[in-house]
Amino acid sequence: QTKTQINAGQNIQIAEVTVSDSECNALHTTAKTIVAAQGADKVIFPTSAYLFVEHGGTPQGASGADMFISWNGGTTSSTTIFYLRRFFYGEASDRIYKSEIYNGEAGQSLTAGDNQPLTIKLDSAVTTDSIDSIKVVVSYFVYDNG
Repeated sequence: QTKTQINAGQNIQIAEVTVSDSECNALHTTAKTIVAAQGADKVIFPTSAYLFVEHGGTPQGASGADMFISWNGGTTSSTTIFYLRRFFYGEASDRIYKSEIYNGEAGQSLTAGDNQPLTIKLDSAVTTDSIDSIKVVVSYFVYDNG
């Protein structure tokens, strides 16, 4: 069965969320939702991601903090959509990052992304108070996987 979407470009949406200082300090334990789950059989497919990172005054010295944009807070290569290795490491001023689609497995089943929120999360802590905020801007579309 072939599904045809007319005017597909009109379905691209933009999500913007700000991750606060305290949320940045805890982003390795608590994911921040960028786009809420869209319902049964609905999969959020991001097409691009930009991160506007406001420096917090302390250099970010945690070299093991990798950033993931994924479904439902995933931080493994099998759940990754966007990935930045050594996120903000060594930075001592504001930065803008553009994240590219991670080439590889994004789910371990054909329904892995169904009804899952799109989130940002770190796999380990950044230096406390090294980031004042992160504005996350993601373009995405919702696919009906039913």
